[in-house]
Amino acid sequence: MNPNQHMLLALILATSLAQCVPARWFTDDPSSLELLENHPINCLLLESVHWSSSFCVRAHEKGRNVLAVIRPGQPLVERIRQAKQLGFDGIVLEGRFGANERDQARSLASELGLQFVLIGARHEMDLTGRDPVIGTFQTVWPGIHLAEDGAAKAAPTGAPWIDSNGGFIRYVRSLTPSAIWLSGRPPRQAVVPLIRYLQAIHDSAVVGAWWVLELDDDFRQRLLAGSTSGLEDWRRLGEHIRYWLEHAEWRDYEPYGQFGLIHDRADGALLQGGIIDMLVARHIPLRVIPPARLSADVFRGLRMVLNVNPTSLTQEQRDILRQFTRGGGTLLSAPPGWQLSDASGENFVASDKEVEVLDSVWRGVNGLIGRENLGVRLFNVSSIRSVPVASRTGRPVVLHLVNYADYPVERVTCRFQERFTRATLLGPGRSPSPLELVTENGGSEVLIDKVDVLVSVLLE
Repeated sequence: MNPNQHMLLALILATSLAQCVPARWFTDDPSSLELLENHPINCLLLESVHWSSSFCVRAHEKGRNVLAVIRPGQPLVERIRQAKQLGFDGIVLEGRFGANERDQARSLASELGLQFVLIGARHEMDLTGRDPVIGTFQTVWPGIHLAEDGAAKAAPTGAPWIDSNGGFIRYVRSLTPSAIWLSGRPPRQAVVPLIRYLQAIHDSAVVGAWWVLELDDDFRQRLLAGSTSGLEDWRRLGEHIRYWLEHAEWRDYEPYGQFGLIHDRADGALLQGGIIDMLVARHIPLRVIPPARLSADVFRGLRMVLNVNPTSLTQEQRDILRQFTRGGGTLLSAPPGWQLSDASGENFVASDKEVEVLDSVWRGVNGLIGRENLGVRLFNVSSIRSVPVASRTGRPVVLHLVNYADYPVERVTCRFQERFTRATLLGPGRSPSPLELVTENGGSEVLIDKVDVLVSVLLE
């Protein structure tokens, strides 16, 4: 491949950054790229110790994007120019950089024809859509949260506390079309079971984001040694990632359900374990509505709306809400004291005091909602998170179920308020299979025999 061909291929790859599936690569040995044959990972993030021109050349020949990771404390301008000289497609600023440094890096990268990705704090995510990819390192490893004694910790709803990044991503996606990358590094000197990787992948993907895959030391060693277990786990990871690429249209689907939440970053929308997570834990089909996006159209299909901070709305926005209630909708206005922190500091997780506030929030919301079906009700799902979405035309509807337990969950019942004529069960590595639909009282019900890590129910 001559230099001109390299440049053309690099340009093609760079323009498709928003379609990239990212992973943090662990070596600069070009032969390691053979592991990517028939694998969906197509964008490799390299720390500075692994920067290599020969690796970039070989990666491009394999059709992969290569991004250079730059961290705080490194000489910024020098590193960006070095990345360009070595043949990287772009740079990733990861960590806490000052606003001037971020602007300088974005400007220089654009001048040099490099793609730019910022993986910063949650409140630093640029939601204007000017960057094709935005990201954050303020993440949690998805899974059931265990207390020090090994027991499952309870959430305000009384269900097991599931650590998930899905809540704040719902808010972010309501504001920006940018692709979203979540960076969560494996615990040092820990062996991460395969199921935890799969849960992390699906926890992000069901809400339209990508988990930046990074393997622990044991996994890397098994993989590079060509062990049967390492190669099989790597294949399984690829199978589960490929599932989302095969159904890429789902990423453009809209939240399905009849409950809306008017919520903003100043009221805690970026907070881990905040109000969004609380409602999601209760399996309430939820549409997050930032105040800036209030319009008559956003209330289409909604029956009930909770306004977290009524005093923050303009008169025009209040008039829009008034139209919603005049049309028969129910508006729940939160009393003073429901607002949580804006996650702008070092700590992005709800404090114990804020969890107490959530307890009172939950009691109020639960008293008003009760057992109402606001789109779909689920049964036997204590270790599961649900994400229902629908195409912009309203059909089909897809219900994603992610299981965060280390064991399968059996006999999950899904009761939909709408009547459907066909239901299909989908999942990674399995053939689509029809589900029996029971229709009564104008609605539909399906029974799922078993949920391992992820299943999706397609309803038409």
